[in-house]
Amino acid sequence: MTVPRLRSLSLVLVLALGDLPTPDPPPDAVKNKAKELAGGAAEGANELGDRAVSARLHPRDPATVGVNAVLAQTLHTVCAASWRAPMLRVRTSIERTDSVLEGKSYYLAEVEAVRGLIRAKRADAQHLFLLDEIFRGTNTAERVAGAYAVLAYLNRGLDLVVVATHDVELLHLLGHAYVPVHFREQISDGELTFDYRIHAGPSSTRNAIALLSLMEFPDAVVRDALAAMEPR
Repeated sequence: MTVPRLRSLSLVLVLALGDLPTPDPPPDAVKNKAKELAGGAAEGANELGDRAVSARLHPRDPATVGVNAVLAQTLHTVCAASWRAPMLRVRTSIERTDSVLEGKSYYLAEVEAVRGLIRAKRADAQHLFLLDEIFRGTNTAERVAGAYAVLAYLNRGLDLVVVATHDVELLHLLGHAYVPVHFREQISDGELTFDYRIHAGPSSTRNAIALLSLMEFPDAVVRDALAAMEPR
């Protein structure tokens, strides 16, 4: 029997703030629906930020969509209201660490992890690739260029790719190959809050410098950071 390879992933999530959802979600649970994530690029607010992915149960953990894929394909259960997807081999590049003992830099660890995803495409199987802040261990120009090339390559064929990034340049380079989504944040009364909802399109807000102020960095640091952001 031939199993069709689909180009979509549908996951309806009930986000329980702080805890995994129970059969009866709490009143403050936030419901999200992520459909057809064939190439999803997520921008997240800082603190929520590089831990945000297009389809997520807990917005801090990009591995959650992968965990749900594994649960669905092994135990026939998911931490969500529903799951619909083809059978997928899950591969990730999320947590990377350097190693003094192995003489391995952070960037080298990243390159090795991403190389594993590239090589996996040779297999006769449909994959779910999950990446979090690809190539963050190198300079901006080469990071964006390398990430663009890798993400364009991974998105060929029937494989599904979900990536979390703060590099807005990637959204322009990748064009319509990836569907951008983001989380939003709000700072009011000295507190940072999130609505934990998936919003379409690139992020329209920035809060990295605002977080410096919120965390009581010296006023001079915040002022100089804001000044550096102004066009010259």
